[in-house]
Amino acid sequence: MTTVTVTGTAGADALALTAGQTQVVFDWQGGADSISFSSGATDLLHLGTPTANTVIGGAGADLVAFTANATAMLAALESVIGTASAEAITLSGDTTLMVASLDSLIGSASVERITVSGDASILVGAIDSITGAVTSDNLTVALSGAGSTTMAWIDLVIGSASAEQVTLSAATSVTASALETVLGSASAERLTLSGAATTMVAALETLLGSASAEQVTLSGAATATVALLDTLLGSASAEVVTVSAGGALRAQAIDTLVGSASADAVTLGDDQSGGLVNLLTGADSLALNSASLAGFDISAFNVETLVGSATGDRVTLGGAAGATTTVALVETLIGSGTADLVTLSAAATMTAANMESLVGSASAEQVTLSAAQTLGVGGIDTLVGSASLEWVTMASGGGTLRASALDTLVGTAGAAEHVTLGAAQTAGIVNLLGGNDRLQLADADTTLSAYNVETVTGGTGSDYVTLGGAVGQTGTASALETLVGTANADIVTVGSAQTTGLFNLLGGADILNLSDGVNIVTAYNAETVTGGASIDTVSLGGAGNTTVQVSAVETLIGVDGAGRWVALSGAATATASAIDTLVGTSADDRLTLGAAATGSIVNALSGSDSLTLADGSNAISAYNVETVTGGSGADNVMLGGNAAQTVSASGVETLAGSAHDDTLTVTAGSTRVVGNAGADTVSLQNGAGTEAVGYAAQTDGSAFGTASGADTILNFQSGTDSLTVPSGSILESAVDASGNGSLSLVTRGQGAVVLGSDEMVYLSATASTGSLASSSLTGFLSALGTVSGTGRALVLANDGVNSGLYYLNDFGGGGIEAANVRMLGLFQSTVLQSSDVSLP
Repeated sequence: MTTVTVTGTAGADALALTAGQTQVVFDWQGGADSISFSSGATDLLHLGTPTANTVIGGAGADLVAFTANATAMLAALESVIGTASAEAITLSGDTTLMVASLDSLIGSASVERITVSGDASILVGAIDSITGAVTSDNLTVALSGAGSTTMAWIDLVIGSASAEQVTLSAATSVTASALETVLGSASAERLTLSGAATTMVAALETLLGSASAEQVTLSGAATATVALLDTLLGSASAEVVTVSAGGALRAQAIDTLVGSASADAVTLGDDQSGGLVNLLTGADSLALNSASLAGFDISAFNVETLVGSATGDRVTLGGAAGATTTVALVETLIGSGTADLVTLSAAATMTAANMESLVGSASAEQVTLSAAQTLGVGGIDTLVGSASLEWVTMASGGGTLRASALDTLVGTAGAAEHVTLGAAQTAGIVNLLGGNDRLQLADADTTLSAYNVETVTGGTGSDYVTLGGAVGQTGTASALETLVGTANADIVTVGSAQTTGLFNLLGGADILNLSDGVNIVTAYNAETVTGGASIDTVSLGGAGNTTVQVSAVETLIGVDGAGRWVALSGAATATASAIDTLVGTSADDRLTLGAAATGSIVNALSGSDSLTLADGSNAISAYNVETVTGGSGADNVMLGGNAAQTVSASGVETLAGSAHDDTLTVTAGSTRVVGNAGADTVSLQNGAGTEAVGYAAQTDGSAFGTASGADTILNFQSGTDSLTVPSGSILESAVDASGNGSLSLVTRGQGAVVLGSDEMVYLSATASTGSLASSSLTGFLSALGTVSGTGRALVLANDGVNSGLYYLNDFGGGGIEAANVRMLGLFQSTVLQSSDVSLP
């Protein structure tokens, strides 16, 4: 190697190197010196302290090494090596240059490609490309002004106050500060921001912030990992950003943001439509912060706390099954369908779908379900269903819920729920399980099924509620138009007075208890009905041939024509209509028929009971009734029972006794009394009324051969009252000798009766006084005398004080003796005349 040493002067030296000089040592002495290289490869060693020198390389591989502080302009060189002193180098043209140990390197308007060798800290400006060595060198590049620089293998890049754009051209890890734009390459670059910055980046794989405030804008499609950034802004392209360490991040317009395994706190800075935030594990939070009216429409996966913005936000949840998310200020929330557990942390008006569990806060929440789902709720104030099928289960612990349009609402066992329906619905099931639960219907027409609800209250509309459950239901119902029970034994209490309503309790031994107000209701298939403290009217209906136990109900009305057996309990005062059988109590009953009845039975049992008939024609049977009062129509009362009846009747047109020894008293009206079988005592009005005493059968008196068992008639008024045989009766048929369906009366003296032609005889012969009812009938037989013919006949006889009616039957043998005579009745203290007999 040839070494040439040149010593300059204090003036402006110009040195031209010729070919073959491979190493030149130039001692600067001052002045604006210039050195030009030849076409060969030359190394130039600078001595001294140049201040304003120019070095121009040749066509060969030229190297310039400084040995002291230097300020120089270089061109067409291949290598420049500085010292530990300060060198400030300016490049004057297109350059591809390797440098080392330089302090400052300024490019030109041309293209400079710089490779830095070794550890270095260099200030550059207007350099197009700067590359560090692919070693463990520590290279710091400080940019001195606006420009666009391509870099590779740089450890630290420091921007200036101007706008710099740095493009990373190879896989590298670089720390940068005060840069405006950083562009990556197709390789994997890692950029660490070392101080507060507002930077735009593109095509970077890893982006790390510092403890200062950084705002980074992604300028194009990107897949990047970030950490410790304060603000990250996306572009119109598709970005996938992964947060590698927990902490706070403000992001905007990022298409996919993936969190770390630690606690991430992400704030979305403006509204966006579309995008996914998946914060993975850790106690993560996502806050939506939009100042516009559009709001957000994003997907949030694995977010533990979600806070919406002030505008209309729509968030779709996703992530690990069974995850719990606390949500506030989100208008539309859509679950993933994989066991989403959502807790609302503040007052909210929200639309929700596809969630499994939704828990409210202490504030007021209104949630509208927008799709079919099976949902558990707790602490929600208002829940509105959709047109689809929803199954909602209330959380344990009970609570209050306002619900609308839900298909199935299920409560909890043991807790008390209070559910209010907010709108009309035409179907649905509310099953509140155990606990003292309440259901309030909306002020609109409502049809639903209620299971295990202790209190149901209707609204102002027309409400139709069907009870359901595996067992009979027990509860209170108020203001319902229709309540349908279960097939089991239900106990329903009417909670407030109502003047309309149908209670159809279906199967089972059902109980209906009325309120203490005035009630007018219809009860179907109720086995027990209990009235309240006021005046109650109950219409009974349902399956035929049923028995209803009734107490404290003032008016009972049968409907639908089915057989109805009503048993009263307690001291009963009741009005009944269209009841087939009305059974009283052991107390003193006051019973009234509210409508004319035919074929009904009233059995008042024991006590001093009264029965008042309705206006109209009544034909009933009365058992064990002490007082019967007829209405304005033609009343026919047939007495019955297992024992003798004692009855006082007024205003009854026909009173027929039982088969026992009855005591029948007529107190008013015009009454026909038929005692029927038994030794009856009939008391007619004394000096008033027009009564008739009738005999319908030959057995309505004593047996043959004795007077014992005959009726006793008191207060018969001859000339006013009458003795009759009812038309079509057995007795009429027995003595109708002519067979023409009518009877004739003849007057016969002693021994003049002709059997077979005489049908009813008025016996003019008088028996001895007091002998009409003698035990062997001798008094009557003496007055009768010998009869002729054969057959049957009725004979009315008297003893001058009393009258007696007798039935004769010779049994075909001719002749009459005691064995052929029945005494039907003894009319005490009255001598009947033939005109007192009225025959059909």
